[in-house]
Amino acid sequence: MSEFQSSDLSTPFEGIVAQQPPQTDAKSSKPKKDNQKITLPKEEENYEQKAKLIYAIQAYGRNPVFGAYLKSQNMKYDDSYLNRLNIEQLELELKKQDVILANRANNDMINTGIKSVMKVAEGVISRTNKFKINGTTDKCFDNDSWVFLLERCKMRYGVGSWASMDPVLELTLITFQTAMLCHAQNSFMSSVETTVNLDEPALNNTNN
Repeated sequence: MSEFQSSDLSTPFEGIVAQQPPQTDAKSSKPKKDNQKITLPKEEENYEQKAKLIYAIQAYGRNPVFGAYLKSQNMKYDDSYLNRLNIEQLELELKKQDVILANRANNDMINTGIKSVMKVAEGVISRTNKFKINGTTDKCFDNDSWVFLLERCKMRYGVGSWASMDPVLELTLITFQTAMLCHAQNSFMSSVETTVNLDEPALNNTNN
Protein backbone atom coordinates (compact mmCIF):
# COMPACT_ATOMS: atom_id res chain seq x y z
CA MET A 1 0.00 0.00 0.00
CA SER A 2 1.41 3.34 -1.09
CA GLU A 3 2.35 5.86 1.48
CA PHE A 4 0.12 8.93 1.70
CA GLN A 5 1.93 12.17 0.95
CA SER A 6 0.91 15.65 1.98
CA SER A 7 1.56 16.94 -1.58
CA ASP A 8 -1.46 14.98 -2.80
CA LEU A 9 -3.71 17.23 -0.76
CA SER A 10 -2.44 20.40 -2.43
CA THR A 11 -3.36 19.19 -5.93
CA PRO A 12 -6.23 16.76 -5.48
CA PHE A 13 -7.72 17.44 -9.04
CA GLU A 14 -4.51 17.62 -11.02
CA GLY A 15 -5.35 14.65 -13.30
CA ILE A 16 -8.92 15.77 -13.85
CA VAL A 17 -7.94 19.33 -14.77
CA ALA A 18 -5.36 18.06 -17.23
CA GLN A 19 -8.01 16.06 -19.10
CA GLN A 20 -10.42 18.99 -19.55
CA PRO A 21 -10.59 20.53 -23.06
CA PRO A 22 -9.00 23.95 -23.49
CA GLN A 23 -11.30 26.84 -22.72
CA THR A 24 -12.17 29.17 -25.60
CA ASP A 25 -13.49 32.64 -25.46
CA ALA A 26 -17.01 32.39 -26.82
CA LYS A 27 -17.05 36.08 -27.65
CA SER A 28 -13.93 35.90 -29.78
CA SER A 29 -14.83 32.57 -31.47
CA LYS A 30 -18.02 33.94 -33.04
CA PRO A 31 -17.48 36.10 -36.15
CA LYS A 32 -18.86 39.57 -35.97
CA LYS A 33 -21.28 39.99 -38.80
CA ASP A 34 -21.33 43.76 -38.51
CA ASN A 35 -17.65 44.03 -39.38
CA GLN A 36 -17.79 41.68 -42.37
CA LYS A 37 -17.32 43.30 -45.82
CA ILE A 38 -20.20 42.44 -48.08
CA THR A 39 -18.94 41.79 -51.61
CA LEU A 40 -21.30 41.51 -54.52
CA PRO A 41 -20.78 38.94 -57.25
CA LYS A 42 -18.62 40.15 -60.10
CA GLU A 43 -21.54 40.32 -62.52
CA GLU A 44 -23.52 42.51 -60.12
CA GLU A 45 -20.55 44.82 -59.55
CA ASN A 46 -20.17 45.37 -63.31
CA TYR A 47 -23.86 45.66 -64.09
CA GLU A 48 -23.88 49.46 -64.21
CA GLN A 49 -20.75 49.60 -66.38
CA LYS A 50 -22.20 46.99 -68.71
CA ALA A 51 -25.44 48.93 -69.06
CA LYS A 52 -23.53 52.12 -69.94
CA LEU A 53 -21.50 50.32 -72.59
CA ILE A 54 -24.61 48.79 -74.17
CA TYR A 55 -26.30 52.19 -74.26
CA ALA A 56 -23.23 53.80 -75.87
CA ILE A 57 -23.05 51.07 -78.53
CA GLN A 58 -26.75 51.30 -79.34
CA ALA A 59 -26.45 55.09 -79.63
CA TYR A 60 -24.21 54.52 -82.66
CA GLY A 61 -26.82 52.29 -84.26
CA ARG A 62 -29.60 54.85 -83.63
CA ASN A 63 -27.65 57.75 -85.14
CA PRO A 64 -29.54 59.10 -88.18
CA VAL A 65 -26.33 59.95 -90.07
CA PHE A 66 -24.20 56.82 -89.83
CA GLY A 67 -26.40 54.24 -88.09
CA ALA A 68 -27.46 52.61 -91.38
CA TYR A 69 -23.85 52.47 -92.57
CA LEU A 70 -22.70 50.70 -89.40
CA LYS A 71 -25.48 48.16 -89.74
CA SER A 72 -24.37 47.53 -93.32
CA GLN A 73 -20.94 46.65 -91.86
CA ASN A 74 -22.58 43.78 -89.88
CA MET A 75 -22.64 45.60 -86.54
CA LYS A 76 -25.34 44.26 -84.19
CA TYR A 77 -27.34 46.36 -81.73
CA ASP A 78 -30.10 44.10 -80.39
CA ASP A 79 -30.31 43.57 -76.62
CA SER A 80 -30.20 39.80 -76.85
CA TYR A 81 -26.79 39.90 -78.54
CA LEU A 82 -25.18 42.64 -76.45
CA ASN A 83 -26.36 41.21 -73.13
CA ARG A 84 -24.45 37.99 -73.82
CA LEU A 85 -21.13 39.87 -74.06
CA ASN A 86 -18.87 40.56 -71.10
CA ILE A 87 -17.27 43.91 -70.28
CA GLU A 88 -14.16 43.38 -72.41
CA GLN A 89 -16.19 42.26 -75.39
CA LEU A 90 -18.50 45.26 -75.10
CA GLU A 91 -15.51 47.62 -74.95
CA LEU A 92 -14.19 46.00 -78.12
CA GLU A 93 -17.57 46.41 -79.83
CA LEU A 94 -17.61 50.10 -78.90
CA LYS A 95 -14.10 50.59 -80.27
CA LYS A 96 -15.06 48.87 -83.53
CA GLN A 97 -17.77 51.48 -84.13
CA ASP A 98 -15.23 54.29 -84.01
CA VAL A 99 -12.68 52.47 -86.18
CA ILE A 100 -15.26 51.76 -88.90
CA LEU A 101 -16.42 55.38 -88.96
CA ALA A 102 -12.84 56.69 -88.91
CA ASN A 103 -11.90 54.59 -91.92
CA ARG A 104 -14.92 55.81 -93.86
CA ALA A 105 -14.33 59.46 -92.93
CA ASN A 106 -10.68 59.22 -93.91
CA ASN A 107 -11.61 57.61 -97.21
CA ASP A 108 -14.13 60.36 -97.98
CA MET A 109 -11.62 63.05 -97.03
CA ILE A 110 -8.98 61.61 -99.35
CA ASN A 111 -11.51 61.38 -102.18
CA THR A 112 -12.47 65.01 -101.63
CA GLY A 113 -8.81 66.02 -101.74
CA ILE A 114 -8.25 64.12 -104.98
CA LYS A 115 -11.33 65.72 -106.51
CA SER A 116 -10.15 69.18 -105.46
CA VAL A 117 -6.75 68.74 -107.11
CA MET A 118 -8.27 67.29 -110.28
CA LYS A 119 -10.86 70.09 -110.52
CA VAL A 120 -8.16 72.73 -110.24
CA ALA A 121 -6.07 70.95 -112.88
CA GLU A 122 -9.12 70.81 -115.16
CA GLY A 123 -9.62 74.55 -114.92
CA VAL A 124 -5.96 75.40 -115.46
CA ILE A 125 -5.57 73.13 -118.48
CA SER A 126 -8.84 74.24 -120.06
CA ARG A 127 -7.94 77.92 -119.70
CA THR A 128 -4.32 77.74 -120.82
CA ASN A 129 -4.46 75.07 -123.52
CA LYS A 130 -6.64 74.00 -126.41
CA PHE A 131 -7.68 70.87 -124.52
CA LYS A 132 -11.19 71.29 -123.14
CA ILE A 133 -11.21 68.69 -120.36
CA ASN A 134 -13.83 70.18 -118.07
CA GLY A 135 -15.86 67.37 -116.46
CA THR A 136 -13.01 64.85 -116.42
CA THR A 137 -13.09 64.52 -112.62
CA ASP A 138 -16.78 63.70 -112.49
CA LYS A 139 -16.41 61.24 -115.34
CA CYS A 140 -13.55 59.48 -113.53
CA PHE A 141 -15.45 59.09 -110.29
CA ASP A 142 -18.44 57.76 -112.21
CA ASN A 143 -16.22 55.13 -113.85
CA ASP A 144 -16.22 51.90 -111.81
CA SER A 145 -12.90 50.76 -113.22
CA TRP A 146 -11.24 54.07 -112.35
CA VAL A 147 -12.64 53.98 -108.81
CA PHE A 148 -11.50 50.37 -108.41
CA LEU A 149 -7.91 51.33 -109.30
CA LEU A 150 -8.08 54.34 -106.99
CA GLU A 151 -9.10 52.12 -104.10
CA ARG A 152 -6.21 49.77 -104.87
CA CYS A 153 -3.79 52.70 -104.71
CA LYS A 154 -5.17 53.86 -101.39
CA MET A 155 -4.88 50.40 -99.89
CA ARG A 156 -1.34 49.90 -101.17
CA TYR A 157 -0.10 53.22 -99.83
CA GLY A 158 -1.63 52.83 -96.38
CA VAL A 159 -4.84 54.81 -96.18
CA GLY A 160 -5.53 52.91 -92.92
CA SER A 161 -2.74 54.80 -91.19
CA TRP A 162 -4.98 57.88 -91.25
CA ALA A 163 -7.46 56.16 -88.96
CA SER A 164 -5.80 57.51 -85.82
CA MET A 165 -6.48 61.12 -86.85
CA ASP A 166 -8.69 63.08 -84.48
CA PRO A 167 -12.23 63.68 -85.86
CA VAL A 168 -11.97 67.42 -85.16
CA LEU A 169 -8.81 67.61 -87.28
CA GLU A 170 -10.47 65.58 -90.03
CA LEU A 171 -13.43 67.97 -90.03
CA THR A 172 -11.10 70.97 -90.23
CA LEU A 173 -9.16 69.50 -93.16
CA ILE A 174 -12.19 68.50 -95.18
CA THR A 175 -13.75 71.94 -94.62
CA PHE A 176 -10.54 73.56 -95.87
CA GLN A 177 -10.49 71.26 -98.90
CA THR A 178 -14.08 72.16 -99.73
CA ALA A 179 -13.33 75.86 -99.41
CA MET A 180 -10.34 75.55 -101.76
CA LEU A 181 -12.47 73.67 -104.29
CA CYS A 182 -15.13 76.38 -104.17
CA HIS A 183 -12.45 79.06 -104.59
CA ALA A 184 -11.02 77.31 -107.66
CA GLN A 185 -14.44 76.86 -109.24
CA ASN A 186 -15.55 80.42 -108.52
CA SER A 187 -12.27 81.85 -109.83
CA PHE A 188 -12.66 79.82 -113.01
CA MET A 189 -16.25 80.98 -113.53
CA SER A 190 -15.22 84.60 -112.98
CA SER A 191 -12.49 84.33 -115.59
CA VAL A 192 -14.94 82.78 -118.06
CA GLU A 193 -17.43 85.60 -117.52
CA THR A 194 -14.69 88.19 -118.02
CA THR A 195 -13.62 86.55 -121.28
CA VAL A 196 -17.21 86.50 -122.55
CA ASN A 197 -17.68 90.17 -121.71
CA LEU A 198 -14.49 91.12 -123.54
CA ASP A 199 -15.59 89.23 -126.64
CA GLU A 200 -19.03 90.87 -126.82
CA PRO A 201 -17.86 94.25 -128.27
CA ALA A 202 -15.93 92.45 -131.01
CA LEU A 203 -19.04 90.47 -131.92
CA ASN A 204 -21.16 93.63 -132.01
CA ASN A 205 -18.69 95.37 -134.32
CA THR A 206 -18.69 92.39 -136.63
CA ASN A 207 -22.47 92.41 -136.84
CA ASN A 208 -22.53 96.12 -137.58
